[in-house]
Amino acid sequence: MKKWILMGALLLAMTAACDNTQTTVEEQPLQLPEKEKTWVKTEEVEITKDKVAANPEPTLKAEVDPALKDTLTNVDVSVQVAQINSADSCHAVLEPMDKARKAVQREGGMWHAFERNEKLRPFSDTGFQIDSNMNKLFFALSYLCKTAKGVPMTGLAITVDRMIESRGVEGTRKHMIQLGNPESVTDQWIKYAQEAKRIADRNIPYEEVGRLVLQTKPLIDLYQELLARKVDESNEQKFLSDSVTLLDVIHSRMSGESHLAMARTEDLQVPYEKFRNEM
Repeated sequence: MKKWILMGALLLAMTAACDNTQTTVEEQPLQLPEKEKTWVKTEEVEITKDKVAANPEPTLKAEVDPALKDTLTNVDVSVQVAQINSADSCHAVLEPMDKARKAVQREGGMWHAFERNEKLRPFSDTGFQIDSNMNKLFFALSYLCKTAKGVPMTGLAITVDRMIESRGVEGTRKHMIQLGNPESVTDQWIKYAQEAKRIADRNIPYEEVGRLVLQTKPLIDLYQELLARKVDESNEQKFLSDSVTLLDVIHSRMSGESHLAMARTEDLQVPYEKFRNEM
């Protein structure tokens, strides 16, 4: 009997000890892992000659190649120009070159050509400008092929022009404002109609347009070749110079050739505002 009493007392003592241990563990505060220490630069870094020598400035130079510029600029097309004597023949010569332009740009254009080379990448804007200005050149050429013998007047231009013929410019302006058209919009329409009438009967010899079209062939050929060119350390500078030269020639042609400059400013946009008229 005493044996069973002693065993019971021992069991109760062990149970109490376990309860005290569990209470002690539960009452201890939660220990979070120590926050990771990260390095943050707070001190100034001294720039030394050795560090500059280890990271030199780009050695490539965006310079025009005079010999290439002369080749691209002075193109003799006196023999071939006779084949362009109408809008259809003009477009027929321009179309294959335009397809080549679009093919280059489907492959990413000159911007992509610069981006794929680490040393040329800082000059990627040159590639973007080549793509953009090549588009402007071809749009202008296509416009000239289509409108060398006059630009058809739109319905809006015809309507406003008739009003000017019967009422005069100031009478037309007053009448259109009375109909509820804003003054600024009225002035825009009158200016648009006058310019549209001016170019409706203009006459540019196709020989002159044809010359511009044919002289574009070396530019589009170089455009294609630059995209396809395999560039490495041995020819990075030449690639950059050739590209800068191509861009320079396109710029010079767009600003120096009066017909191209005219096409850029003459490509009129029909005003979008709703036209109020009594008719």
